[in-house]
Amino acid sequence: MKRIFISEIEILFTQLNKVLKKYHKKMPGFSTRYPNILESSLVVPFEEFGGQPFYRDLPKKLAITFYLMTKDHAFRDGNKRMALATLLFFMAKNYKWLKASEDEFYNFILWVTESPAENKAHVLSEIENFIINHLVNYTAK
Repeated sequence: MKRIFISEIEILFTQLNKVLKKYHKKMPGFSTRYPNILESSLVVPFEEFGGQPFYRDLPKKLAITFYLMTKDHAFRDGNKRMALATLLFFMAKNYKWLKASEDEFYNFILWVTESPAENKAHVLSEIENFIINHLVNYTAK
């Protein structure tokens, strides 16, 4: 399973910002992110205890990455956009994709964002279910 790295997210952020600039919705620079929050979001999915991963398969790793990026606010602005972009990048890097409509993505992201922190386990389970139910294979050309 391929990991994602901070250097890749910086490139993704820069590219997304170029697109958003066309619509006058530019995000603050990548260097304005809050220290270590983004880095933690990328490391947690691959943590182990006693040689066993906490998040065993790709859907679980995708779910925790998306949850942390959505809820922990690594950026001053654009956290939902970056959470979705990172989720899709992580999937593509592992030859997977989500097949869902814009409305499904939008409603799903808002639901996760507005969910109470005390419901983390339930929300993670629902994120994983959303991923599994919309997961398709992706072949880069």
